[in-house]
Amino acid sequence: MLAVVDLQGKVLMDSKSNIIMSPNGHGGILTALKEKGVLYDMKCRGIKNIFYHQVDNVLIKIADPVFIGYHLRNDAEISLKIVKKCNPEEKVGIVVYVDGNLQMIEYSELRHTDMYAKNEDGTLKYHAGNIAVHMINISFLERVYQNGEPLPYHAAIKKVPCLGEDGNMIDSKQNNAIKFERFIFDLLKYVKKSVIMEVLREDEFSPLKNMKGENSPSTSRQDMINQFGRWLRNVGVSVPIDSQGNVVGLIEISPGFALDEEELKMKIDKQLQFHGTVLL
Repeated sequence: MLAVVDLQGKVLMDSKSNIIMSPNGHGGILTALKEKGVLYDMKCRGIKNIFYHQVDNVLIKIADPVFIGYHLRNDAEISLKIVKKCNPEEKVGIVVYVDGNLQMIEYSELRHTDMYAKNEDGTLKYHAGNIAVHMINISFLERVYQNGEPLPYHAAIKKVPCLGEDGNMIDSKQNNAIKFERFIFDLLKYVKKSVIMEVLREDEFSPLKNMKGENSPSTSRQDMINQFGRWLRNVGVSVPIDSQGNVVGLIEISPGFALDEEELKMKIDKQLQFHGTVLL
C-alpha cells in the first residue's frame, strides 16, 4: 500500500488522522509471489508455468489450451494475447519493440502523435492492444528476482474523494490524485523468447471499466450474450440479431455446461429452439 498524493504532490487524507492509501498495482503480484512463498510452493508441486489474467474482462478464456500450447511449443518466457485497437484513443496499452526489446506502453504514456500514427494503408501503426492475458514461466520469474532490479512505478491519475483544506470531504468530479502503481507488463523488457497471439475482440475482450456507457456492465453483459448467440447459431440454432449485430433476447451458457463452442456442440439438444431466452 502506498500513499496517494494530489497533482502537486501533497499527501491526501480522508480524515484528520488517516492518509489515503492505495494498492501498488498488478505488478505488486510479482513481489507477493516471492515474499509470501507462493512461488516456492509452486516449484515444490512441479508447476513450471502460470496463467495470469486481470479480472475486468468477462470474455477471458481461462487457461486457453491453444494459447498454452503455443507458449510451451516455443519455450517462451512470457506469452501474451493482443487485440487490434478499436480506435486510436482506446484505453489499452500497446505492445511494441523498443531497441529490439519487447515492451508495453501504457495508453496514458503514449504520445499523441504516436497514438494517431498510421501505416501507408491507413491502419493504425501502433494497433496491438494488450488485454492483460499472459503465460509466465516460473524459471524466468526467478531470474528476474535474482536480477534485483525492481519494477518502476507509474503515475495513475484518478478521481479520489479526500479532505479539502477546510477539513470537509470533497468528491471531485475531475482527476485530482496520483496513485503509484507497478505494472506486470514491465517484465517484458527482460524477455528473450515470447509468443504474441492476436485474438478476436468479440471472442476474448470485453473490458469492464465504467458504471455506465462504454465498457460498462451493460456492454459486457451484451457481449457475453452475443458470444453465446454465435455459439448457438454455429451449432444450428436460429438466434435473431438486431441492426447492430446484438442478440435479441437473453442467453446464458454456464461454463459448467460448456466452456466453448466445441463442447456445446457435443452436449446441446439438437431440437433446441430459441424463443427469447436460453439458460444452459
